[in-house]
Amino acid sequence: MFKVLFFDSGVGGLSVYCDVMAEYPEIEPCFLFDNAFFPYGDKPSEFIRDRVTSLICRMTELYHFDMTVVACNTASTIALDALRSKISIPVVGVVPAIKPAARLTKKKIIGLLATPGTVARSYTHDLIRDFALGTQVLSIGTTELVRIAEDKLAGLAVSIDEIAAVLAPWTELPERQRPDVIVLGCTHFPHLKSEIHAVMPEAMLIDSGRAIGRRVKSLLSAMPQHEIANPEAAAAIAEGASGKDFAGGAAFCTDMSILSERNKLVFNRFGFAECRELRMQ
Repeated sequence: MFKVLFFDSGVGGLSVYCDVMAEYPEIEPCFLFDNAFFPYGDKPSEFIRDRVTSLICRMTELYHFDMTVVACNTASTIALDALRSKISIPVVGVVPAIKPAARLTKKKIIGLLATPGTVARSYTHDLIRDFALGTQVLSIGTTELVRIAEDKLAGLAVSIDEIAAVLAPWTELPERQRPDVIVLGCTHFPHLKSEIHAVMPEAMLIDSGRAIGRRVKSLLSAMPQHEIANPEAAAAIAEGASGKDFAGGAAFCTDMSILSERNKLVFNRFGFAECRELRMQ
């Protein structure tokens, strides 16, 4: 089975993890989340690029993986090129589903619901320019929904009124001016699909999770099971002893001292038996 590292700043990337596992269950997963600097949506680009690259490079130094999935829109729009230049295994990122949304809208009005950073970045603007020509894109940048999604996964009650307040810039528009397709441009937001649908039942909600699952399946299916993407690890395994362990079945945080018991239980529910701390030194 292939060994895949999933990464996010918080627990939102579990939505992508579920979509990938549904598409290609022949995976031994590990999850790394940067709770020390959660959330990423309001952090400077340079910080995110350096932070994501250093964390994932450290994990691949310590443990063997065949692929990394950056299950975070904010990190993906900033750090993919830098990360790919540092590690030899395939890196799959998540970007807002602007292209399919532009195909699906009948009104030629789509909504982008993402973090403030993702909404503001040139990568997102390029996606809109390249794939949504002639379509109006209405954007809402929010970190509040990130918090609400984390609370929901931790078993806390979700306030529809809070979600309605975030979506008010759209719901207060005349019906003909509201988006009929909403792009969930943060991996936390698919966890709130039912609540968002309750506020805007007329809109279609789409995200990138299933597309990422298909991409992962395509890449891993083309990689023979006996071949390991990391050449050094492959040589070690061929000799009968890899220099790297595998961290499968574990979730790694970056600060155990602030990790709540509720978050530990979240990862337990998703199949990760234990939580450990990634030490950078």
